[in-house]
Amino acid sequence: MVRAGTLHYKDNLRQFGDGYNAETIYKALRVYNSGSINEDNLSDGRGATPEYVSDLANRLCGRTKQ
Repeated sequence: MVRAGTLHYKDNLRQFGDGYNAETIYKALRVYNSGSINEDNLSDGRGATPEYVSDLANRLCGRTKQ
């Protein structure tokens, strides 16, 4: 499952230009979580977890919910 998820995420990164920047990474995360994207609002989960992208961004910056 981890391997399949990793390959899926790598494909999502390629879809958005395979860049090493926040815009590419966050868009790829949104598609990974929900299967689609509202590029104007990455918190629009389209039926999936709305806060997924912001939660992961915060965790990557070392911030966690208390």
